[in-house]
Amino acid sequence: MAKLERKPTQDFTGMRINKLTVIERVYRNGQPLWRCVCDCGNEIFVRHTRLTHGQKSCGCHASKMLVKRNTKHGQRHSKLYAVWRGLRSRCNNPKHPSYCDYGGRGISVCTEWDNTDDGFENFYEWSIANGYFDGLSIDRIDNNGNYEPSNCRWATVKQQCNNRRNNVFLNYKGVTHTVSEWSEIIQVNSSVIYSRIYKGWGVGQILGFEDKKGRRVQNAKG
Repeated sequence: MAKLERKPTQDFTGMRINKLTVIERVYRNGQPLWRCVCDCGNEIFVRHTRLTHGQKSCGCHASKMLVKRNTKHGQRHSKLYAVWRGLRSRCNNPKHPSYCDYGGRGISVCTEWDNTDDGFENFYEWSIANGYFDGLSIDRIDNNGNYEPSNCRWATVKQQCNNRRNNVFLNYKGVTHTVSEWSEIIQVNSSVIYSRIYKGWGVGQILGFEDKKGRRVQNAKG
């Protein structure tokens, strides 16, 4: 007795599934298949179950991804590539010397930069678009935030030092700066400012804006 063919529960004719457009249902060697045309122009015959599981293409998609993974971007020995590897290692590798200050306290790298397929390419494009050149360092604007485009910038060593977690901030009459920034404004060495802080002086005295009685000092800078 001939075995009755079980009809598929869904008709894919005319449907687009990822890169495939389903043309018709056909038989090849007695097997029911769907004839499809891929975006690349190739025609393939696909089983019903492969379509229900979302086959992406005729195979060209996988080939392109393989080529992409194997294609050298020409930056492997560049400073920028070293920066990318470094930030990923600090966040992902518990054996990295600085892991406790990064991944160990919850800082991560965004998926856009961290994936192995095109993470560096994405990081490279963002860097060039945001003014990168050799000599700059990557800096997280919020030091408790992650490595991601919205929280990163390329900064000079001086700018980066002013954004460190352990920096001391001084607020005088609503104006806040780091010690090094105040040092430039009032033209007083940072070590002098720190010594005044340790002595317990008030902010106005520390910055030279006020005397010991809290009175405004004439001709004070700032």
